[in-house]
Amino acid sequence: MKGEKAKPTRGRPLGSGVKKYRILGCRFTREEYTFINKSLSKLRRKYQTNSRVLMELFKVYSQEMNQTAID
Repeated sequence: MKGEKAKPTRGRPLGSGVKKYRILGCRFTREEYTFINKSLSKLRRKYQTNSRVLMELFKVYSQEMNQTAID
């Protein structure tokens, strides 16, 4: 098998394995995961569901982005 090229693999390429923790469909490091999880737990008390939490966050950040675009 000398001189033969390696057969290309399919699917997701192997990563470094650093981002193992998943929340809301995204991968994070342990530090990022704990920070996001703490923040979400605080916001869930107010908004009850992840969907509402995300919608409120999008509203806040879209207002900030609109303000910076106007300035």
